[in-house]
Parts: sequence; structure tokens; C-alpha cells
Amino acid sequence: MSLPLVNPRIGLQKDVQIIAVHDDEIHFETGQSDLSFLRSEGSSLAGFLDGGAPFAMPAAGTGPRGFRLLIVPDHWFGQVEFPFQSRKGGVVESFAKRQLQAAHPELPLIEAFYAYRFNRGEPANQRLSIAYLQEPRGYQLYERLEDCGLVPHLITTPALLWEHKLQSRLGEFVDGGRCLIQMVGQCCFLYFFFGGWFLFSRSITLPDLSLSPDERFGGLVYELNQSFYLFAQKAKADLAGLYLVSPRAEDPALLTDLLGREVKPLALGAGQGEPVFAAQESDSPVAAFMGEAFALENGFRGIAHRRLKRELDWKPVQTAAVLIGAVTLLTIAAESLFLWRGIARGGNGAAASVVSDAAATETLAGFNDALAFISAEVSKPSAAETVAAVMRSLPPETRIKTLALAIADQPGLRLEGVMAAPGPEAFELRLAALLDRLNQDFAISPPLSLQDVVCHPAGNESDPVGAGGQSAYAFALEFGLP
Repeated sequence: MSLPLVNPRIGLQKDVQIIAVHDDEIHFETGQSDLSFLRSEGSSLAGFLDGGAPFAMPAAGTGPRGFRLLIVPDHWFGQVEFPFQSRKGGVVESFAKRQLQAAHPELPLIEAFYAYRFNRGEPANQRLSIAYLQEPRGYQLYERLEDCGLVPHLITTPALLWEHKLQSRLGEFVDGGRCLIQMVGQCCFLYFFFGGWFLFSRSITLPDLSLSPDERFGGLVYELNQSFYLFAQKAKADLAGLYLVSPRAEDPALLTDLLGREVKPLALGAGQGEPVFAAQESDSPVAAFMGEAFALENGFRGIAHRRLKRELDWKPVQTAAVLIGAVTLLTIAAESLFLWRGIARGGNGAAASVVSDAAATETLAGFNDALAFISAEVSKPSAAETVAAVMRSLPPETRIKTLALAIADQPGLRLEGVMAAPGPEAFELRLAALLDRLNQDFAISPPLSLQDVVCHPAGNESDPVGAGGQSAYAFALEFGLP
């Protein structure tokens, strides 16, 4: 399951407020200007829903201007798929509401808490995937937070946070099936993905850390083998890679020996401003995403209340309207001052009237020209934001040859590059993942498909990632910008 990316345009952690639910407890965290996070002790979720006092709120950094993220357990989200040909927003939303209301009459507000995407593939085999909030307590929690002035801008899960982070930073993640094992204290969380999208998750409790590796990991190995079988049934494929996030450096080698297959240690985000996902102080699966983990995030995937989603979508339009209104007000004020001075200096009433009429006509003509220019400039796509979005969408194995951006009468973008892959099938998967990200980030209509891309083996062109037994493939695509 993958959902459209919601970009809150955040810069520092102080702009993010996090409300996390885990093990029937609710936690509140908020960023500070020193890039640290203030954390509350967990409070009873049941008590909070019953009208108890809100969890301990930090004294600073809790203003309403931040982007508020609610993280709930994976099983609070449900997912259904349907064959569906149309991509028109109104048709899709009407269909989604009818299906969800018919399947869950016990959840009257379900039509406001869902998100959808289209699977990768050809239009003839297109499938619509709908994610929705299926846990009744989720609706109670949203209303309770609303009463407290803490309406979440987005609801997400640990699995979707991992999906987005791994898609952005692990090039091989979109190739086949992948399993992430996250050890947090005595808890262990298993996340399974296929083609870069979340499939399902499980969790178990580990025995005491003082026991031998065989005793400590016996239950985990059994659960993993059972999950491998479930994954093969769901994905009709085998796992291509296992990854481990653990505070103990020896765990990957121990699990590799016990499972009989390689388990790679995962330490993403070791660069400036981001943590290495290893040591964690909490038993919550969302601990890896607290603190500096949000510093360089460019968005989140999840479900937003449909009304709030529309407000977020309209925010750039509102900003442009405010800008135009401010320019209009300043122009009218300048015109009034000009006319007043002309009348004061005219002496002769008739002459002053002629002068003022001519000045008013000239001023209004200039105002109309300026307003038309501002409107045109506001509607143009930002070159910097467009290029940044393209760079985020590219797999790490890609080298750009040409990136041409047109922002005049018909905005559009042309991209030529070389991509490395073990073979044609892997190249097609990576290319499909790139198209899917571009379709989501730029709302391309009609969406790009593999038929829209010109591609061929790169021949003597240099491999963008060097050796390693991978082949190089050249590709070229172009699309219009909204």
C-alpha cells in the first residue's frame, strides 16, 4: 500500500508536532528551535478518549502553526483494491465513498478518512487501491483531539513512514520483495514490502536479552519463517532482501546464521541532520522517526480528513490571492495619493479634472498590466521546486544527461538519463517506480506509462553507478506541468 505524498513544506523539527499511539498509550512530542524534541510521558488512550485530562503538554513549541502528524498502529488502516479504468478525481472519489460505506456501515465517517492511488501497470490492467481508517477508536481519537485544539493534518503509520524513507534512500528497495526487521527493546516489528509498497506487518515480543542467541531469537526465527510463507502467498514471489535495524552490532550476523540467509544491517541517514537508525530509547516502533529523523523529510504518506486535504491543496492558491490583494491595495492607495496631489496643485478646477482623469486612466491601465503580470507569474511552476521534485523521484542508480524545463506558455519538462539495473526486468521495475513517483508528485494527466518512455540499452555509455555486474539503460521522457 502506498499513498500520495503530502508535503507540509517543513524545514526544521520545530514545525512538526507528533501524536503517537502505541500499546494503548498516547504520546505527544513537539520540536524546539534547538532541534531537540520535548516528549511527554505516555498517557492511557482509553482514559483520554473517555474525556480524561489531555496528556502532558510541553510548555513551549505547541502553537497551532506547526504541521501536526498522528501516528497510529498499522492495523488501524485497511486496504481494498478494485479494477478501475477512470482516473478522474470526481469519479474515483464517488466510487470510493460508495464502496467504503457499503462495506463498513458501522463507520459513518469513513467517507472522510480515506486515500487512494493507482497501481503501477498498463491502463488496461489498472487497479485502484483505497486505504481507509478502519479502527473505530481512530474516529474517537480524531474527535477528541479536535476538542483539544489538536486536529491532525495527517494520519499515518510506522509502516508508511518506513516505506517512504526506504523508497527515498535505498535504491534496490523497489526491486521485488523486501523485509525490514526493527528491534526496539524487547519488541520486534516485521515490515514486508513488494515493489517498494507496504504489504503487511507483524510484531512479537523477544525474550530476555541475557539468554543465548538460540533462545533469544528462536521465536523470531519461527515467526519470520511463517511470515515468509504468508508473503509468498500474497505477493506470488520470494523475498529479495532482509534488513535489520538493531542497537546491537552483532545481531545481523546472528540472524544470518540462524535463518540461513543474509540479513543486512540498516543504518540509513548517517548524513548531516539525520540519525543512524540504531539505538532507540523507547519500545515504540515510531521511536526511529522522532527527533532529527524529521529534519530532512520532504513529506509524509497517510490519510488526511477530506475537508482538511482540500484546504491543504488550496493553500498555494490562497497565498497567491493574498499576494494579488496586497498589490491591489497598494496600487489603489498610490493612485489615490497621486490624484489628491494633482487636484491640490491644479488650481483651476476644470484643468485639474482633465489631469486627474488622464492620470486615473493611465494608472488603472498600468495596474491592470501589473495584475495580469503577477497572475501569470504566480501560476507558473517554480523552477527550483520542480527540479528538486524530479531529483527526489530519481532512483540512486540514475545519471541525468539532460533536464530541460520550459516555464513559458506551455510549461513542461524533458528528462534524459541512464539507469543501471541487473537486467531488463529490474530496469522496467525501476523505471515504473520512477514514473509512479513523477505521476504522484506532479499530478500528471493523463499519467505517464511505460509506453511514453523511449528507452534502449546504453551501449558504450558509462554506467552511472560503476561496475557491479549491472547493465546501463538509456531513457527519455517528457510531460507537461500543471
